[in-house]
Amino acid sequence: MVWPQNEDENPRLTLDLDKILSDVNMEELEALTGCRLVRVLNEHRIYIGSRSETESARALSKLEILHKYQVSDTAFMSTAKLNLF
Repeated sequence: MVWPQNEDENPRLTLDLDKILSDVNMEELEALTGCRLVRVLNEHRIYIGSRSETESARALSKLEILHKYQVSDTAFMSTAKLNLF
C-alpha cells in the first residue's frame, strides 16, 4: 500500500513527510502496527508493507490521524500569528 492514497497534483504543497512522520514516530508506528514503512521523500509517499490488510489499514488510519494533526497544528499556528498583529 501507499500513503497518501489520494493523487494530489502537487503533493509537495500539502505534505511535509518529515513533520508528519519523524524517524522516531515511524519506528513507533511500525511497532504498533506490525508494518514496515518506507518514506520516499522525493515522491512524497510512504510505502507500507505488512502481512495482512488489517495491519496496513491500521497504519493508513494512523498516518491519516498524524496528517490531520499536522494540518490542524499548522492552521492553529497561522491563526495565532495573525492574531498577534
